[in-house]
Amino acid sequence: MKNRLSLSSLPLRRGKGRACPEPAEGMGMKPYLMGFALIVALLVVGCGQGTYPLDIFYEMHYQQTFKSHEPPRMAGVENAVPVDWVPTPKSTSFNTGEHLFNVNCSMCHGSDGKGRGVVLEKMRGSYGYKPIIDPPDLTDNPPGSIVGILQATSRPFGPDSVMPPFAKLLTPAERVAIAEFIGAPSGSTTEEVVKPPKPPETPGKLEISVNGDNLQFDKNLLPEVSAGSQVVLVFANVSGINQHNWVLVKAGTRDAVAQRGVVAGLQSGWLLSGDADVLANTNLLDPGATVELKFDAPAAGTYQFVCTFPGHGATMFGDFVVTP
Repeated sequence: MKNRLSLSSLPLRRGKGRACPEPAEGMGMKPYLMGFALIVALLVVGCGQGTYPLDIFYEMHYQQTFKSHEPPRMAGVENAVPVDWVPTPKSTSFNTGEHLFNVNCSMCHGSDGKGRGVVLEKMRGSYGYKPIIDPPDLTDNPPGSIVGILQATSRPFGPDSVMPPFAKLLTPAERVAIAEFIGAPSGSTTEEVVKPPKPPETPGKLEISVNGDNLQFDKNLLPEVSAGSQVVLVFANVSGINQHNWVLVKAGTRDAVAQRGVVAGLQSGWLLSGDADVLANTNLLDPGATVELKFDAPAAGTYQFVCTFPGHGATMFGDFVVTP
């Protein structure tokens, strides 16, 4: 007898509208398995071509518009042996003073250092910004003055200034390179300012001056004085170009006093009037000026003195010791 297969012999699956034959056992997984195998095949083929993880449209990567963004593929010289005894160059075109100045400073100070950079001019015209020192011309400043500003760890001209601190952005050698590139050279052709000689030492008086046009006092420690005694201090600003003052402050407050002085502005001599941390101070002295300051020594302890002209306080400070 011949076996005949008819729809009537298949089990029926009841649906909403009509009865349907039940699919044979195992047929439901085959489409999924075939789809999975196809995906695996595509991945194997795609990852096995060219130099890219997935390179199905590999011809795109060999267009000029793509190749220009790729790093060069350079094969090493045959039989080459790497060496580590060749000394590295001390200077390259990427760490010269000119290059560092153009990257870090020229947008505000201009390529000539005269303080007319495109970014600063935009802030002037569009936002009404006014620099604390206007214009911020660097070419008249000695290298030592510029280095002092660049090594500040906070904004050297106060929180209202847009100049950021560069102490963590530039190495000491890079700061010097910038200062020597843009600062006023010692042998420049500009008119030389005659510097007055230092005043002679006077017994019974404390005397302090500055190291020429560098941003440094000539002493970082003054002779000790007794608590309650009258102190007579002679401060000589022998710089030919810089203004300076001498401010005695409580221990640990010199940076805060200098920052408040910047906020007070030039009209206040870069010193906040009535600052509770200031114990004694001179006025802001023009280049070549000398002043005598008298004050009573505070209680025994170690105090600090500082110049509060914007940017100077980073290097112009010292200790003032009062004994019982």
